[in-house]
Amino acid sequence: MTEIAPGWYRDPVEPDIQRYWDGEAYVGEPLPADETPPPGPPPVTPTATAAVPTGYDGPTSAVTAWDAGAGTINVAPGASGTQASGAGTTQSPAAPGEAVRPRQHEPVPVQQAEQLPPGVPGWPPYPRLVLPPPRPHGFPLAGYGARFTARFIDFLCVLGLNIAVNGWFVYQWFEVNQPYFQAATNRILKNQSTSDLVPPEQSSTLLVIIIILAAALWFAYEVPQIANTGQTLGKRLAGIRVMREESEEDLGFRRAIRRWNTLGLPTLLWTCFGLGFLLQLVDVLWAVVDRPLRQALHDKSAQTVVVSVHGIPSREGVVRDQADESRS
Repeated sequence: MTEIAPGWYRDPVEPDIQRYWDGEAYVGEPLPADETPPPGPPPVTPTATAAVPTGYDGPTSAVTAWDAGAGTINVAPGASGTQASGAGTTQSPAAPGEAVRPRQHEPVPVQQAEQLPPGVPGWPPYPRLVLPPPRPHGFPLAGYGARFTARFIDFLCVLGLNIAVNGWFVYQWFEVNQPYFQAATNRILKNQSTSDLVPPEQSSTLLVIIIILAAALWFAYEVPQIANTGQTLGKRLAGIRVMREESEEDLGFRRAIRRWNTLGLPTLLWTCFGLGFLLQLVDVLWAVVDRPLRQALHDKSAQTVVVSVHGIPSREGVVRDQADESRS
């Protein structure tokens, strides 16, 4: 194994501390990993006669002192000691007056410690660090199932608004294009070319009106609710809420509009070979791969997070209860 020069290194087993490596073993007291170490080795603590440390199974009568700071066992002349390791003890002779050091793991420089995977021969297989999921403002992140359910309910609500407001334009579009569709179908059945057929001029105008109205209805449905309470009807029924990253304040119209723009404006590009739909699909699915806040692209644009408030009293209910208690 490559010889490692003496110096301060991060402990391979406890990465949050650093210790001094004298070329053979760690010595002295550890320091926090982010603290600036002294230029040389740490001061040696005075040795004191104490009980034999765990892992030493040599003759206790031969032990003269145990230096806890340096991790050495002072053996009396003519005696032999043992070297302790993480896997057990190995007998090795000690010269008269020689200090027998318990075998320790060699240091890992900070740059190398992050590159070596666990389980490399000669290194301890310490467990991987698993961080708990974040809880923005004390709320758990909303699950994917709840978010999909909320979006589906909102889609049905917007669809209902389009049937009521946009239905007449959709009917007119089908009426205008019916002769064109009929002629194209007959030619396809007869294996004839349809390249000379041209859609009616009024068709494109009606299609633009339909798409603009659909986007406007979606905007009118979602933005005011998100701005004021962070919840549309679908999100309220699914028990989730949109919140700012930095505080629990309401989003307000400016941030709610910024959030909707990323997801809603591509609706205007639906007729461009489905480009708008593709952008919206990527936006929504981004939350599946995003870590750690599970943000879709429209959440990242507005710096918002979606949290679960299922079973948690609403802020309005808490304020109302506090007011009732103060009156009583």
